[in-house]
Amino acid sequence: GGGAPPRPELTAVGRRLLRQYYELCKRPDEGQLAVLARVTDREASDVANWFAACERAESDKERARQRAEQAKAAGGAAGPSAAPRPPQQQLSPQQEKAIDALRARGNA
Repeated sequence: GGGAPPRPELTAVGRRLLRQYYELCKRPDEGQLAVLARVTDREASDVANWFAACERAESDKERARQRAEQAKAAGGAAGPSAAPRPPQQQLSPQQEKAIDALRARGNA
């Protein structure tokens, strides 16, 4: 059962356009999503998911920053998250490549 043909990956230009729009408006309405979807050759739901992922990443980064500040204020007596990862927990080159590939597709 053939579904719709896969759309090409989000281009660097498309990602840049979405990123610039995100700086102006974190939560576009349906009309704005429709226009962004059209110019990036995506579905509106894909664009909405992209914006939601950006917002999630931003709030995750802010929470991490707050935790780091709290740890610093507590005299550096932070839990294991503040310590560097032991070598067995470092990302492998294959994992790094996979993450880079996801970023290149606009999933990060």
